[in-house]
Formats: sequence, C-alpha cells, structure tokens
Amino acid sequence: MFDTYIPALKYKVFTPFYDWFIKLTMPELAVKNFMIGLANHQENDKVLDYGSGTGTLLVLLKKKFIGLKVFGYDVDSQINDLAKNKLSKDGLEAIITPDWEVIAKQRPFDTIYSSWVFHHLTDSHKTTAFKNIFEVLKPGGIFVLTDWGKPSNWLMEVLFFMLQCVDNFETTSANKRGEIPNYLKKSGFSDIQMIKRQNTIMGTLYFWKVTK
Repeated sequence: MFDTYIPALKYKVFTPFYDWFIKLTMPELAVKNFMIGLANHQENDKVLDYGSGTGTLLVLLKKKFIGLKVFGYDVDSQINDLAKNKLSKDGLEAIITPDWEVIAKQRPFDTIYSSWVFHHLTDSHKTTAFKNIFEVLKPGGIFVLTDWGKPSNWLMEVLFFMLQCVDNFETTSANKRGEIPNYLKKSGFSDIQMIKRQNTIMGTLYFWKVTK
C-alpha cells in the first residue's frame, strides 16, 4: 500500500533486535494485554493487527482465543518473517502479509488493533491508513489504537522530543500535537473514546477504543 516506510527501529539493520529493544524500554506485554481487554471477542471472530511487527499481539490473541481468525498486516517483509517464526515456535498460525489487497479481501473484520504504528506514518499515509481501516471494519466493530499522543507534562515533552530526534519529526509531529482523533474523525469514525494515557520513558502513550 505504501511505496516507502520507516522500519520499526528506523533502519532495517536493527530490525532483528526490535523485541530486545522493546523489552528493555516498554511494558509491551502489559500494553498489548490491556488492548486485548478493550475488545469483546467471540469465537470465530475475524481480527486484524494493523502493523503487526514481530507478531507479539498475534501470539497473545491466538493463545487467549483459540477460535479467532487472526491476520497480521505489515508492509515490512523482514519483520513479517520474524513474526511468522515467532508464531511457528509456539505452534500457532496466522495469516501475515505486506499486501493490503489480501487483507481487504477478508473484510469485514470484527476487531482491528494497532500499536506503535501511526507515528511512523506521514500525514498522508495516516489518512490513507485510517480510511482503509474504516472500510474493512464491520459496522459496530472495534478499532483499538495505541500510540504516542500529546505529552502530558514538560518531562514527557522533553522525552518525546528525544524520540523525535531519533525517529523523525515529519511523522511524529501530528502525534505530538494530539491530532490522532482528528484523523479518525476524518476517516469516518465518530465514536472515539480515549480510554487512558500512560507516561513512559519515551513520552505519553494513549489508548483509544474506536467503534464504527
């Protein structure tokens, strides 16, 4: 879907170390388990992780809900291979692809997740991505989104500025200004709940529950 993208740790050479880096810096499992708790999965629901990375959320979903039909979408083929290997080691299966058309053909999805993805996208790519998510989510379906948002205090602003220096300013500025809900509204969503925000060593992390 996107002709260019920013790898998970900015440079492809660092991708194999992503899980190690996140484990040291972020409460990833707690964050993703909290996200799962915001949905209400039924047996045989169809679920998508948008920007599925190394597959951590996919593994959690498959272990918690055996009957779920789980899909992962990530434009980075290198990180998709890591996700597939992670699932395989646990004897789990999910469809993971960098091809949005493959995902679109599986519509509608009951639940869509996305974590730490949209701060990697340019403003135009954010718009496209949110519109695509809206289109493949079923009416009444839930979109659980977690990403950086407006810093909650001066310390968080300083920490997030440091993250921007490492990542880049182009893709993170809209997050810092607190504009993610505006992008959601423009894509068609109206029921947008900010469930909580959490201060971290990289900035303020926001959790949104969005219903179509």
